[in-house]
Amino acid sequence: MAEDYSINTGVVKRFGTVDYVLFSLTLVISAGIGVVFAVLDRKRNTTKEFLLGGRNMSVFPVAFSLMVTFMSALTLLGNPAEIYNYHTMFWYLCLAFIIAMFFAAHIFIPFFYELGVTSTFEVRGSPLCQCVCVSCLR
Repeated sequence: MAEDYSINTGVVKRFGTVDYVLFSLTLVISAGIGVVFAVLDRKRNTTKEFLLGGRNMSVFPVAFSLMVTFMSALTLLGNPAEIYNYHTMFWYLCLAFIIAMFFAAHIFIPFFYELGVTSTFEVRGSPLCQCVCVSCLR
C-alpha cells in the first residue's frame, strides 16, 4: 500500500473520527495530570520546590522533561503531521535529534548542573561561567 501515501497521490489525508477521539483524549489526560498535581502540590510554595522539585526527583521525570524541552512546541506539533504525510523520510531528522540529544546530555547538561542554575538566563552572573567562558558572555 505504498501508493496510498500523500507524497505519491498528492492528496493530503484528513483526520477521521478515531483520530479526533484519540487527540482529544490525549489533551484531556494531559490536562488531568496537571490539575491533579496542582491540587496535590499546592502546599509547596518555595521556588526551589516549584522549579526543581526539591532536587530529589528520579532520573525518569528529569530525562523526559529534558527530552521534551529540548524540542520546541512547533516541533512537537509539526512532527506528527510530517510523519503522517511523508512517512519514513522523516527518520533522518529523528536520527539527527538523537545525536544532538546525546551531545547535549554529555556537554551542556553537566556544565549547567555544575553552575547550579535553573535557567540559562542565570548563567551570566555565575562565577564559574565567568571563569570558563568570559569572552562569549560580553
